[in-house]
Amino acid sequence: MKAKVTRGCGVKGLLRYAFDVGPKATGSKRAEQVGGNMVGQDIRELEQEFGIVYRLRPDIAKPVWHCSLSLPTGERLEKDKWDKVVADFLKQMQFDLRLTQYVAVRHQDTKYDHVHIIVSRVRMDARVWLGR
Repeated sequence: MKAKVTRGCGVKGLLRYAFDVGPKATGSKRAEQVGGNMVGQDIRELEQEFGIVYRLRPDIAKPVWHCSLSLPTGERLEKDKWDKVVADFLKQMQFDLRLTQYVAVRHQDTKYDHVHIIVSRVRMDARVWLGR
């Protein structure tokens, strides 16, 4: 499995990219939510939910952690397996999933199965994940 990690200052554009909506949508990603611990059912709700927690720490310039996980070409996981893989990966990265918001979205536009994981670095108790 291969991981690519970035940090960002806003979640709106990232959610639009992940769910393949908005002015830059390609329509080819066949985006599918495959994991997470948030209540929101659409981009607007997810953005609002992330925003509530981000406001606990306005001093954090980059509250968003984004990671794409890719399988080797030809391998594929079922939705429930991706959910488990993502949760296990985040635990290994030392995120406390009881206090950390995240959502995982699969893209199906390439030869390799992959997900985009969007995580709040600001926890619900206002502590900040500082991992590298």
